[in-house]
Amino acid sequence: MRKTKILIFLLTAIVLFTTINAKAATGYTYNHKGEAIYSTIGLTVNQDPYIADTLGIEPTDFTSPEDLFIYKDNLGNETIYVVDSISNKLFVFDENFVLQETVSDFKLTIDNFSPSVLSKIKSNKDWVVARDTFFLQNGDPNLGKAVITPYEVTTEYVEMRWKSANDQIAKVENIDGVDYVVAKGIGKTSVTAEFYTVTDLEKMTPTPSISQKFQVVVTTEVPGSVIDPNKNSAFSQEELDNMTSFQLKLSGVVGVYRSVVEKTGEDYIYLCDKGNNQIVVVDALTYEVVKFVTVPDDISFQGVTFAPKDIITDVTGRMYVIADNIFEGIIQFSVDGIFNRFTGVNYVTLSAWEIFWRNISTESQLSKQSSIINTSFTSMCTNSSGFIYSTSFAITNEDGIVTNDNSMIKLINTSGKDVIRRNGYQAPKGDVIYIRSSTAAAVRGPSKLTGITVNDYGVYTVVDSKMGKLFTYDYEGNLLYISGEPLYLAAERGAQIDTLSNPVAITYHGDDILVLDKNSKAILVYENTDIGALINEAVQFEYVGDNDQAALKWMEVVKQNSNYEYAYIGIGKMYNKQKDYEKAMEYFKIGADRDAYSRAFKLYRDARIRKSFPYITAGLLAIVAGMIAYGIYKKKRIGNIRQEADESYD
Repeated sequence: MRKTKILIFLLTAIVLFTTINAKAATGYTYNHKGEAIYSTIGLTVNQDPYIADTLGIEPTDFTSPEDLFIYKDNLGNETIYVVDSISNKLFVFDENFVLQETVSDFKLTIDNFSPSVLSKIKSNKDWVVARDTFFLQNGDPNLGKAVITPYEVTTEYVEMRWKSANDQIAKVENIDGVDYVVAKGIGKTSVTAEFYTVTDLEKMTPTPSISQKFQVVVTTEVPGSVIDPNKNSAFSQEELDNMTSFQLKLSGVVGVYRSVVEKTGEDYIYLCDKGNNQIVVVDALTYEVVKFVTVPDDISFQGVTFAPKDIITDVTGRMYVIADNIFEGIIQFSVDGIFNRFTGVNYVTLSAWEIFWRNISTESQLSKQSSIINTSFTSMCTNSSGFIYSTSFAITNEDGIVTNDNSMIKLINTSGKDVIRRNGYQAPKGDVIYIRSSTAAAVRGPSKLTGITVNDYGVYTVVDSKMGKLFTYDYEGNLLYISGEPLYLAAERGAQIDTLSNPVAITYHGDDILVLDKNSKAILVYENTDIGALINEAVQFEYVGDNDQAALKWMEVVKQNSNYEYAYIGIGKMYNKQKDYEKAMEYFKIGADRDAYSRAFKLYRDARIRKSFPYITAGLLAIVAGMIAYGIYKKKRIGNIRQEADESYD
């Protein structure tokens, strides 16, 4: 019996996998039963992708592109921003991808920041205000020197000798019987302790395998040294006091965003400087640094490296940040960079058994169990109302089993609540059918959504990095179309122009969609197919309430693809508005919309009743009149009979 169940499961998995693969080559969607069915794709790549050469930048500067953002000003002019985490450069293009500027560092004016702020920030992974710290095991840091921790010398060894890797930066001295590292300059060096054995007292042969090496950061200023404002880091406070500005360099920049603070009109670019554990905010026109967001002063961040990877803002200037290893939710900062709260938390769902077991477990038992944590967010964007569209991975339990794959896409309002509509055949979540158990990690599990973007009429698209596909939904959560092709299928047919292997950013560019792929180091432009354009037009008409025009577009969609179920619902809405409820019911039935069918049926029934009401009323009145007349007649007839009887008696 067990072998039979396993065989059935494997056969089912093969069928599902084959079904999706077959549809992937031509295009597919899901019907109301959750079955993968053929459907024409809505987006396709019809032009060569933008790579370093076509973007006008050096290939060595474009080896790890991480984020893409389009800013539109009040006049409708667009500016495209791209960042790379290896070259740590910000590339600025016009709407036609003509390179306007390349920014590799950012001016920081010393007087604009207090010493306490300067002491918290980094440049190129080093502290801007150099720290007089010596990273020695159990060391006792002192300004200019640090104690070298003594080691216990056994009879096997007779001596330890310390030496500095660079005596121009630091040297080792014995002061009153204690070994110190004494700072002499600014920079990094190392100090090594070598153990000498008893075996050869004359030669004092060292034993390299027992040497101990420490890295030392030496920050004491060399008297009379020339200050170089363009160096990356390690300024002493005295140096900074004698400078007006220096060039801040990023490290591992992975996110870019631009917005205007509505109240003040301040136009800022926000950069996730992940390697420096900070967010850098610069003026959008001058690229001068105006503020920082560093490690939040909250217990949630104790012992956790602050590594921001995505950022957006609202019109008030509040910042919303996704950071690695933060599972409490999206981090909200004030306009001044002060931590406010977490929002949009992804709650983990525990089974009844897990809850029961954890309630009766001792602290020792609980400590041995896997931690239950929330899933982290992967991307976000904002709509015209300022609400946040976000993506995250599916929620799993402590055994790695998916417990909730219906909340991977959210629309978070200003109160932090998820208000996204899930009125489609299935909840928006990428692929509905997927392999739940497989040794091939590339195809196992639900979609891995790594990017989301929304247009002006509520249509949003997410990108799945697992299958390299785009899923497009309307504002009600209806799946409109699936686009793209997995890497392995593209490789089989020898075409990879429209293939995504590691998509990291996605955004609407007019009616097109731009996707930044990290592996291929390219920006792919997805354009609407004929049927995709029709679907978008229909949804746009519905968004503004013009169901008649929408229905005309849906009729064109049905002509091209009679299997497109959702189009029938759109046509049904038109007939419903025209009060042709019987016709509306017919289309709602084809579209498998039970709720719309029920509402149309109720209206149809009410309309039939209203139409028949005069006749029914007339009939009832006629019946009543007849009954009254009959009663009068009957009464009169009885009276006559009694009278005749009385006369006969007399």
